[in-house]
Amino acid sequence: VGSFEVWTPLEFLPSMMTFMMYNRGSLSILVHPLGRTEVRDHTTDAMWLGPSFPLDISVLLPDGGDDPQYPELGLGYSRSNPGA
Repeated sequence: VGSFEVWTPLEFLPSMMTFMMYNRGSLSILVHPLGRTEVRDHTTDAMWLGPSFPLDISVLLPDGGDDPQYPELGLGYSRSNPGA
């Protein structure tokens, strides 16, 4: 199955989820966080919009997660003050 990635800062997640839910057509979408472990991010902490597909998690790291994406934007996980 082909795929592509869309990174969405936390600040825009509700709008992106609404857009994906209404405009995904027949596509399935895996939504997952960029958390502390890649395996957990893609399994227990993930959700599907549409039918799910089996994932090959053997290529994912059991500990450690993704580096911050686009830290220069200062959004989402890269915010300097995440509680604000």
